[in-house]
Amino acid sequence: MFEEFHRINPGEGGDDAEEAQGLGLGLAIVRRLAGLLGHPVSVTSTPGRGSRFSVEVPLVASAAPATPAPPVSEHPRGRGLALVLDDEPVILIGLRMLLESWGYQVLPARKPDDALRRMPDTGVPDLIIADYRLGDGVKGPDAIRKLRAALGAEIPGVILTGDTTRELLDEVERGGFDLLHKPVASHELRRKLEGLCRPA
Repeated sequence: MFEEFHRINPGEGGDDAEEAQGLGLGLAIVRRLAGLLGHPVSVTSTPGRGSRFSVEVPLVASAAPATPAPPVSEHPRGRGLALVLDDEPVILIGLRMLLESWGYQVLPARKPDDALRRMPDTGVPDLIIADYRLGDGVKGPDAIRKLRAALGAEIPGVILTGDTTRELLDEVERGGFDLLHKPVASHELRRKLEGLCRPA
């Protein structure tokens, strides 16, 4: 049930029952986002009675004073246009939802060429967030460099990865990219983006 596009057999009910099943992405998005943030998801079920889904969130000794979020810019691009590169559709959906809730416009893409084809409609992004491994041997740093060269702009880039090897760290540092390790705390990601994204 946590896999993308998996839907429980609706049984009887025809087209309406089929539509009620949705796309089979909801729980996959929950699991991937929770994993990105380091919060385990569990489920317990009782046949004939129902299921309970839980997200485990760590407690803190004392709540930090609430810091008001900076107001969303009146600029037509909000806080800016963020290009998100990831080869997993569920991650793209989850990050898009998260960033849009913070006031960003989001351009999700699986490959640099996909993003470039859409830029005549969206414009040049203010920042790029890329997973380190984009599939088919493509790496996030290379994708960002390709986009920068194609657009003639030094767009700030953030690499997301669970890899902590010295070689990767050196590669990211040489490229001048910011780096966040998975699981990524949402407040760390937000703070990083707010320091980078300055819409014109």
